[in-house]
Amino acid sequence: MSDPGGGDVFGAFNALLGYLGGQAATTTIFDRFLWPQRHFSSLSLESIPRLVLLYSMAGPISPAALEVMDAVYRYGLLSGAVQGHMLGTAFYRDLGMSYTMHALGAEPERVSQVRNCIWVQALLKMPIPDLQRPRPDKAAEEGRPLEQAGSTGRQPVRARITVDHLVLAKATAADIANGGLPVVREGIGSIGLETMLAICLAELSGIGVMVGVAVILRSPWAILFVMPLVMRILGALLAVHREGLDDLSEAPDDEAHRVWEVQCPATEGKFILISGPPSVVNQFFRHYGHPVRSQARERAQLVLIVAFGTLFPASLLCQVLWMPRTIQLVWTVWQIWLVIAMHLDRYSQKGTWRSTADASIGRAFSQTRTVDFDNKCTETSILFCQTLNKPGAIKATLNTTLASSYEPLVPTRQTHVHIKLGQQPAITRAATELVPGFYRREQNTDAQQTVPVIP
Repeated sequence: MSDPGGGDVFGAFNALLGYLGGQAATTTIFDRFLWPQRHFSSLSLESIPRLVLLYSMAGPISPAALEVMDAVYRYGLLSGAVQGHMLGTAFYRDLGMSYTMHALGAEPERVSQVRNCIWVQALLKMPIPDLQRPRPDKAAEEGRPLEQAGSTGRQPVRARITVDHLVLAKATAADIANGGLPVVREGIGSIGLETMLAICLAELSGIGVMVGVAVILRSPWAILFVMPLVMRILGALLAVHREGLDDLSEAPDDEAHRVWEVQCPATEGKFILISGPPSVVNQFFRHYGHPVRSQARERAQLVLIVAFGTLFPASLLCQVLWMPRTIQLVWTVWQIWLVIAMHLDRYSQKGTWRSTADASIGRAFSQTRTVDFDNKCTETSILFCQTLNKPGAIKATLNTTLASSYEPLVPTRQTHVHIKLGQQPAITRAATELVPGFYRREQNTDAQQTVPVIP
């Protein structure tokens, strides 16, 4: 039996701690738990600190678990085998965006959902590149205040945005043989050793506390600190499989390219265009990554979500009723750290220093780019696949142009951008290059379609 006085004090404090942690917890925690093939598939040196410090599931995550279960119930996943909709739940998150596939010849324009497109996620999480040439600050050299420097007629840049044009195509034998192209892989079936290692790193704090309690205090309460790891490993072994890349071996090489314009919020600072053959691109807007329905695996995952939701309240009850005072102190200090980590994780979702497949795509795009400082643009290519030598590998080429927003409209010169659409006449998009990077639309009379103008 615990010290009654100490138990009451620690219990009251940890109840408050549970409230603070519950407010910081997001359903992203369970996105990672339910999709380990994506979120722990690209372990790297820069992602390890985030894994170790921020990704534990041992904190007070009951509100997030309830929110996940509410969505599961709302989308009908509890109705029976192969019933309900996965899209919009923690199994398969909906980005909440739409795209416009622009018309081509007799093919009409189409508007549909982005769903869970991995390419859109990768581009949105990539930081805006710095494409400014290094130059001395004249105002600083002269010792003038920045306010005076801004009054010389040059307007300050209030925001920078990027125009991202992603071209997807079937990888050729030459592309696969090219050792200079980075390769990003994503698993869709049973997890591998890399994923298991990443999960263990995420619960490293609990492992360390467990060892200390077992060795120094020689207490059976050490088991409590490793319970999250046990449940996460069990969840990873029972994770639902995912739909993979289509076999493109029968896809025609001369298939006409189409243009998809992603309607992402202006606050993202991105203008995204994706082009390529429909047989290559459409799979990412439709089924790629969707769970392969399995009632046994789905129910097992839901049971584990409920277990995670009840872990903190059950531990708190054990602390008040049975824990020795020293173990109470250790558990409380551990929970304080976990709550701090949950707050840090909540506000650091973007970036490429994570272990997800989309972050790996972003790192590959960022590290191998060719930079044109004069035109403020970059270009880079990567390969994306499940297995490199099997049909379905994708070559992705990203062209990024940097523009400034909220400056006066100052026409500088005319530029023309061409996107070749297979055997169809090229769509020519004439754009007046404006300093702010605002976007206009022009009617292209040759292709009879409205296309976005790129600065």
